[in-house]
Amino acid sequence: MSTGMLVWRIVQALIVVLVLVLAIGVLFREPMEQAAGWFVGRFGLFGVFLAALMLDALPGLGSQPIVLLACAGGMPGASVWLAASAGSWLSGTMGWATGRLMGRWSWFRGWIERSGLESGLLRHRRRAVFLAALAPFPYGLVTMAAGAAGLPWREVAFGATGRFIKVGLSVAIVLMGWGATR
Repeated sequence: MSTGMLVWRIVQALIVVLVLVLAIGVLFREPMEQAAGWFVGRFGLFGVFLAALMLDALPGLGSQPIVLLACAGGMPGASVWLAASAGSWLSGTMGWATGRLMGRWSWFRGWIERSGLESGLLRHRRRAVFLAALAPFPYGLVTMAAGAAGLPWREVAFGATGRFIKVGLSVAIVLMGWGATR
């Protein structure tokens, strides 16, 4: 995938998040604020951190719903960004460790080889993980493939810093969309 195509997909994903936040803010503001108030009161920033850690480690999921919940609950954007980014960054380690274990399974190894993930990860290393950390495709799957392919943890940890940028963009879009529906 070219850099231009990746940037366009990131922009598209951010537009989708903005539209969804606007729709939720207009159609479900009161129940969302009640749920958000309960979540923030019960779990606080540690809950944001843990939810981002778990959601971003799983293939196909992301931390945007928890970012929306925290922001709708009145948490400061900078605090949400830091807690969710730290959890999301650490999810890369969880994905990598899971991939190291799953790399022992021939069906998983065969799949990452056939898909081209292994060769791309081994060729581009931290840059591939960094781009995956920014992109709208499943980050958790890429970190699992990195572990199974034998990419060193430090390469994944460095590449995962892209999650700070992605989560920051998500927080900004959520705050903008949620604030626009007041």
